[in-house]
Amino acid sequence: MTQGTGAGVVTITGEQLQQLIDAAAAGHKPDLTAEALAAAFQTANRRENLSPPDVSIYNPKDERKHPRPELRCKTYLNGVDMRKDTLTWEELEALNALPPGEFRIKKSNGKFIAFRVEHLKNVDGQTLDKVLINIPAKDEERYDHRPLLEYCLDALEVAGETAAVTRITALRKELDALRVTLRM
Repeated sequence: MTQGTGAGVVTITGEQLQQLIDAAAAGHKPDLTAEALAAAFQTANRRENLSPPDVSIYNPKDERKHPRPELRCKTYLNGVDMRKDTLTWEELEALNALPPGEFRIKKSNGKFIAFRVEHLKNVDGQTLDKVLINIPAKDEERYDHRPLLEYCLDALEVAGETAAVTRITALRKELDALRVTLRM
């Protein structure tokens, strides 16, 4: 409200308007102090859902209630930094489970390619510093790739990590069932 002119916009709730009408009809002066108006504005402008659920295809269980795991260390796919905010829960689990090695896996066209996973240790020689994943992706090799999760699951299977494959496959099935409800 502009001081002295009386011009401006004032927002009040329906309940407050009814109280003003009732007070005017009864001949009472309404209790409209600056503090009362400030409290009324604060109540009227309060957001309804201060903490909405953080549900997405990346985590259909709600990131606040059931947070996805962090990557175990910096992870790169053909030199590209893999980031948690662009990976699904099961992709994070699969990347974290990958052992070092070279694994022969199939592309969607049936051709076998080398899926290389290199673990780089920190200067202490114990702590994992980086995971480098390389797949052929230049020239004619850039076509017919399958999703990253499928490549990781195939590599884990070739490496003999059947428990990890079973766990991640079950997680994918559970999360896919929840993702269907997000699309409705």
